[in-house]
Amino acid sequence: MKNPRVKERGTAIDPSIGRNVLYRRREKGLDQRELATLADVSVVVISRLETGQQSVSAERLRAIAHALGVTSDTFLETEEKRGRSAESSKRSE
Repeated sequence: MKNPRVKERGTAIDPSIGRNVLYRRREKGLDQRELATLADVSVVVISRLETGQQSVSAERLRAIAHALGVTSDTFLETEEKRGRSAESSKRSE
């Protein structure tokens, strides 16, 4: 029986980080393989991060952010805030 207080190794602490990576990747028109190559990480890391199956080190998160042209704190935004940012960007175009 698993102890509910012990987190499994590789479990994402905050799945919204992965959702934000997915959102930004799609926004840039990249597939997982392209992002993995640009960030110098494996496709498996990208896939598992986006699906909330794996956490990622700060160093890898910075590399992914750099590949997407954003800062790593972008991935900590709430979905609501991200939506407002996208709307204000569209209005300024």
